[in-house]
Amino acid sequence: MKDITASGASVSDDGTGIEVISVPVSSIAYMTASLGEVSIFFNDVSSYEQSNLSTGESFQKSYVTVSCRQGDEVAFIERIADFSSSTKARTYLTFDATQSILPDQIGNNIKAFIKDNPVNRVTREPSLITDNGFTASTSYVVNDIDFAAAANMPILDLDCRDATYSASVLATWPNGGTGGATYDVDVGSSVGTIYEYTGGADSGFNVNAVGMSLDSYTVLSSTVKVASAYTVYAVFTSGLDGAEGTLTTLYGSSSGETVGFSATSENTSKQPITKHRFGVRHEDRVGLPAQADSPIYYEDELPTVIVVRRDSNYNITAYDYRGVVVASIPASVTEVDSSISSVVTFNGDTGGGLYIDQVGSSGGDTSGSFKGGLGRFGVIERDIGSVAAQKLARDLYKLYNL
Repeated sequence: MKDITASGASVSDDGTGIEVISVPVSSIAYMTASLGEVSIFFNDVSSYEQSNLSTGESFQKSYVTVSCRQGDEVAFIERIADFSSSTKARTYLTFDATQSILPDQIGNNIKAFIKDNPVNRVTREPSLITDNGFTASTSYVVNDIDFAAAANMPILDLDCRDATYSASVLATWPNGGTGGATYDVDVGSSVGTIYEYTGGADSGFNVNAVGMSLDSYTVLSSTVKVASAYTVYAVFTSGLDGAEGTLTTLYGSSSGETVGFSATSENTSKQPITKHRFGVRHEDRVGLPAQADSPIYYEDELPTVIVVRRDSNYNITAYDYRGVVVASIPASVTEVDSSISSVVTFNGDTGGGLYIDQVGSSGGDTSGSFKGGLGRFGVIERDIGSVAAQKLARDLYKLYNL
């Protein structure tokens, strides 16, 4: 059993993210069974009142899949049918993906699919149709990733494939995001030797990433500043051999106040090298970082992909390469009297601005700076939502994975 979290979603294209859903019994359209699983499809259960779809695309019916013991699939369907037709039955079915409240005939695996995007009926993939001619939109594509809307395009997008080298040492690394050259890597101000990291089986990269040693980090030409909601994404392999499972500081500000994704110390000049931890802190916050209760195993699948959202209420959610929530930090924001001070020392505070001018370090730290290969790093100046964040994570992994 687990608790409801701030990461719970209202829509889901892939069955992950929705933690609890209650549906009228009268909305059941039909049920199907596969080995060890029953799917219940519903009429008129959607987050949309109307949809103007193009030729060749449709919204799939909402449905819930529930696991059961193999061989009990038909009995489970009959049980739901009997329940639905009973005059004494409750008028709603409630599915709780955080726990199993049903008899032991039913498994713990409950997934709810409330589609946020239409699908192309030919490919069964989320539709990119923009008109009746089946024209795919490329207007919002940055370095082979479709961000789907102008508002979701990154201000910072550092793609290792855009980096150039001179004698195997980094010479240029331009920003592909909407911020343009303002946020290019300033190679002259960067610290240590930054080199071309060879992709392959050890790292999981299908391209050569940008390599950083323990004593090196890159510096941006200007500081990226986001006041409240944001989305940050990264593709990397920690450790020179990709097998250490550690994550040193991946980004931060020159002050050392902004730091992620493995911040665990209140120190603003050095973060300890951690293993399987997720933590972030923001500008004008100098207490202990906001940290997840459960560990993240960065070496589970290489290269590692992390997409992190902070919503408008300052809840923080992290997704892995599958689009699965791996860390959820509830909002904890301290009110600050700006006439006295803007600095907050409250531990675990999720507020403050996201300031990034160092990629691979924070506070100029060279002892706990990032070590490994960095394939992609980007910042979006808004919370793109759970569905888009999950898709972004999967798309990044597909693009860079062997």
